[in-house]
Amino acid sequence: MTTATDDTRLGILEGRMTEQSIAIQELRSDLREGLQQVNARLDEVNARFEQTNNRIHQLTLAVIGVGGTVAVAILSFAGVLAFQLIQNG
Repeated sequence: MTTATDDTRLGILEGRMTEQSIAIQELRSDLREGLQQVNARLDEVNARFEQTNNRIHQLTLAVIGVGGTVAVAILSFAGVLAFQLIQNG
């Protein structure tokens, strides 16, 4: 058998539990929203990283192309010099 005091205490506890439940739901919502923002920013960083990687790849290919052109030019010049030395004896 419960008394009026017991009922009051149970009512107070039930009210506190309801408040805590609401607070937990709000916290979950805030955390979910924060996680979505973090994910969006990570996606932006990944896109920028990919752009940077692509640019590095393009620059590397350009440097290799220029280096190859210079090497061919030097070899051609050496060939011309060798040919002239052979002809002039």
